[in-house]
Amino acid sequence: GHEGQTERVPTGQVEHARGTNQDQPSCDAHPDLLPALSTISQRVRTGPPGAVACAVMPFAPVRSLRRATSSTVRTVLSSTVVAFVIKVASAGLSFVMFAALARAMEPDAYGRFAAAFSLTTFLATAASVGQRGAALKWVSAHAAVGAARWRAGAMRVGYGVVLIGGLVVASGVLVAATLGVEGLGRLEVATAVGILVLALAEYQGHVFRASGGIPLALLPRDVLWRASVVGLAAWAVFTGATWSPATWLLAVMGLLAAWAGGQFVVHERRHPDASPRTPAAFAWRRWVPTWWGFWAASVLVIAAGSWSVVAIERWVGPEQAAGFFVALRTAQLLNLFVLASKVVTMPAFSRLVELRDWPEVQRVASASAWLSGAFALVGFGAFVALGGWLLSAFGAEFRTWTPELWILAAGFVVSAAAGPTEALLQMGGRERGFVVVLAVAHGVSVASLAVTIPAFGTLGAACSVASGSVLIALLGRAFALRSLGVDPTVLAVLSRRRG
Repeated sequence: GHEGQTERVPTGQVEHARGTNQDQPSCDAHPDLLPALSTISQRVRTGPPGAVACAVMPFAPVRSLRRATSSTVRTVLSSTVVAFVIKVASAGLSFVMFAALARAMEPDAYGRFAAAFSLTTFLATAASVGQRGAALKWVSAHAAVGAARWRAGAMRVGYGVVLIGGLVVASGVLVAATLGVEGLGRLEVATAVGILVLALAEYQGHVFRASGGIPLALLPRDVLWRASVVGLAAWAVFTGATWSPATWLLAVMGLLAAWAGGQFVVHERRHPDASPRTPAAFAWRRWVPTWWGFWAASVLVIAAGSWSVVAIERWVGPEQAAGFFVALRTAQLLNLFVLASKVVTMPAFSRLVELRDWPEVQRVASASAWLSGAFALVGFGAFVALGGWLLSAFGAEFRTWTPELWILAAGFVVSAAAGPTEALLQMGGRERGFVVVLAVAHGVSVASLAVTIPAFGTLGAACSVASGSVLIALLGRAFALRSLGVDPTVLAVLSRRRG
């Protein structure tokens, strides 16, 4: 069980205090850690108090923080409501944004734009090298115990890794297009630019989430960026402007870059103490091993959805890809509360796991799962009744993809009922196991596209994508129960092990 773990200092951390990790800064170099010595010395009775505190402070339980967790569920739920309100506005604007873009382009052009946008999203995630999840884990964990220099170091390393990764992947796209049959075109150039912009903007949002500034982390990208794209598309429709898919992709990413730049400036002015430009320390041996799990997980999570659109565009045609993209984007509205709760639960799980407060972890996970599942179930009913009408907002011709919408939505209902499984396993130190879960589930999902699309078209693709969501829910729950003793799903009330 987990009893008594709040009183134990892991052996690896004590060895770390004795100097086995030369990359870890000393207390002399970090006066910001010294106020915690008295608290740590009350818990640790062996070894030099200063050395043990220097090793444990960023990673181990602290009594003052432990007392604060009694209100964690209330804090998580209230913060989730704030994030949910922003995500509702974001989801509404995302729906309107893609509908407006569909109105501003012909179906064929919109299909090519949708495929390029999906590919850009996937490759931007790959270019981030797991830094989004790493920011939520390490920036949050270091901030929770007052380790300001480690926090700054984690942010600084993250920006650098994402920048380099974005440049490498974008260059790879340009080289591959140049050597390809069709040669380098404007859409490939726009995709390369979009990869770099989206990778940096998404990473920055995760950093600010980990720092606790949810409105500043979400509003620029989730609300203001989408609103500006809607305005631009409305202008194009009103004036009759006809832009190519490449021009639209560049315009959309250009607006995102502008809002992300403004977001950084505002954060620097409001939170200068949480800036990556402050004095930094680096715990490479602690951070780097966790990147690969976050990297693989982030790529696998979006693999089926992204590649299904690209595959349909290549194998069936741009217009079919446009219809499936519309159905997929609409169905993703059911994932709204899952995304909102993930904004809050990932940093919360990071802190609670550091404190070894497993009962509180279970309570947070259960509350999040029930809220997400209930919302998704109500949304599914609305899709059954109003799905065709919603799709017609993109154009009357898109009503044809209502059956695909229902199939995709059913998969997202199961995903919502699975609760914060991803957040729990990643923040609970089970990143590698979660990668295996994702690899199996999405491997089956993506591989099946080669059969389902030629045989059944977009209906087959919808079944493949939905099957991935169901497999992740089943396998993720089993792994969380076995490895952490926590059930993150709505079935927690039936589980014998609840933290």
